[in-house]
Amino acid sequence: MHELSLATTLIAILEDLIKEHKAKNVKDVFVRVGSFSCVNSDSLRFAFDALKKERDTIKAAKLHIREIP
Repeated sequence: MHELSLATTLIAILEDLIKEHKAKNVKDVFVRVGSFSCVNSDSLRFAFDALKKERDTIKAAKLHIREIP
């Protein structure tokens, strides 16, 4: 289940961006997933939603996934 690893990395990137831009929180996260990436969008969303609950600045964020060819 590499989606958990992807979600973990995504959250780490978000946390770095929050510090860099001195933001208070994140509302929306937009991700594009290629059809040959073998990423299950539902699994990525589940992992992201589970991990974001532990972080105050990200817990309200909504993950938007766009599947591209």
